Amino acid sequence: MESNRIESDIYKSYNAIVEHYLNNSITERDWLPSTFSTTSVEAIINEKKSYPSSHRNILVDSIKSQYLSCGIDTESDGKLNDQLNLLSQDNTYVVTTGHQLCLFTGPLYFVIKVLQTAKLADELRTKDSSINVVPIFWLASEDHDFPEANHVHLFGKSLMWQDEQGGGLGKYNTESLSDVLEEMMQIVGQSDNAEVLKEIFTEAYGKRLNLSQATRILVHRLFGEKGIVVLDGDDPKLKALFKDYMKDEISENRMYQQVSETNLLISPSFKIQVNPRKINLFYLDNNSRSRIDTVETGFKTIDSNKLWSKEALLNEIDSYPEKFSPNVILRPIYQEVILPNLCYIGGPGELSYWLQLKSSFESWNIGFPGLNLRNSFLWLDQNTQKKLSKLSLSTSDLFKEVSEINKRIMNYEEHADDIELEFKSVSSAFEKVSRIATDIDPSLKTYILAEQRKSEKLLELIKKRVVKAKKDKNKVALETYKKINEKLFPNGSLHERYDNFIPYFLKHGWTFFDIIYDQIDPFDDRLCVISE
Repeated sequence: MESNRIESDIYKSYNAIVEHYLNNSITERDWLPSTFSTTSVEAIINEKKSYPSSHRNILVDSIKSQYLSCGIDTESDGKLNDQLNLLSQDNTYVVTTGHQLCLFTGPLYFVIKVLQTAKLADELRTKDSSINVVPIFWLASEDHDFPEANHVHLFGKSLMWQDEQGGGLGKYNTESLSDVLEEMMQIVGQSDNAEVLKEIFTEAYGKRLNLSQATRILVHRLFGEKGIVVLDGDDPKLKALFKDYMKDEISENRMYQQVSETNLLISPSFKIQVNPRKINLFYLDNNSRSRIDTVETGFKTIDSNKLWSKEALLNEIDSYPEKFSPNVILRPIYQEVILPNLCYIGGPGELSYWLQLKSSFESWNIGFPGLNLRNSFLWLDQNTQKKLSKLSLSTSDLFKEVSEINKRIMNYEEHADDIELEFKSVSSAFEKVSRIATDIDPSLKTYILAEQRKSEKLLELIKKRVVKAKKDKNKVALETYKKINEKLFPNGSLHERYDNFIPYFLKHGWTFFDIIYDQIDPFDDRLCVISE
């Protein structure tokens, strides 16, 4: 395997606000958190030292219970038990990423985010031996966007989970996944690596657990040896740690005020990723997750099934915090309240809304974590490399406009010009021969002229056939490039946002994860190209 990095001026996978954040190029940056680096970690650690021991004990107990609910005894799992023992210690911190509960992990960048979290934890721990760092994968189990997570693209087809249970994805029972699971078993085949995946998928999706539990099993089996610990925020004991913040959200509209002020500073120069609501909470009830809104008499869910006075709503949050769910803009606050987190690893979209939240954290006196952009990868197999070489295209050419590459391929006019030059040289040769011959015998001139015309007609015929052959060849080349482009950039985006890890695992086994892990550099935001 070989790898190289594509400079950001050739390929950019992030938007303007993230670019400016990474380059530290915004002069008036009171609203913007500091850029994360190995030198900024010490200051973050000092902030996170205030993380309460009581929270830590609840966190570890909750994680153990969550694993046990899906049949994993943490004490009998060596690596997991070691990680949780570390997490019980006051000098242990975490780095975190999160994602929707995608079917069979969904897009390839799911895998990249998880492995980068493990890599960053290892690097921070190596840099400072006085601390422990545990990588956390946050299950976005309360997300209710089922169409975003119910499919996987594999070998040119899509497997789709059809269901209408409703509510947060984590509560979906996986019983109705049996047909999809069976189809997956047929697709992966019968190789040794396929058998490994079949066994893991059966354990995850074949027990009729909920999707949160199934995803925990899947992530644990795939990445547990890398030290990943899976955490589900949809937990009564963890929600209890956050209830005062949820009550404050009802009483003070703090997120709305703080983020709105920040957005006023951002909007003249950058696109706003998310806008806050007056109330940034959902209500969980009977397989539904319904947004809470204000009305003249107090508060209601947008489906109007629940109505509260302010006092009644605050009392319900106090008594049943597990019935309430933070939205996308409040979830980072929840995460940082319950975790001693040094850094959050996310894609460009995630970092964009995190960058809107610094003042909100300060308002609540919560330490803001570092933000780390996940790496992006382009994987070139040998067949694709051969095709690129045949087209005389480099890796960097892949990021040029398609029209520019097509124009380069369509260069048959150049060959027509070459033939035209040969025409002139043949005509010149006939003229020279004619002068010499007619000096000897003037009657030869007519004969030579006739032969010249026959030769020119023959050359013209050859020229037409060459041009046609070149056009035909170009059509093949253009089609080849089109297929390469569609393979590497499906729907106009990097294939990491579309492809699943399964084809790579079937070919390379566990080595595939090791290759990605080795090539990840948390502090290099350039695109990594891996060539087989």
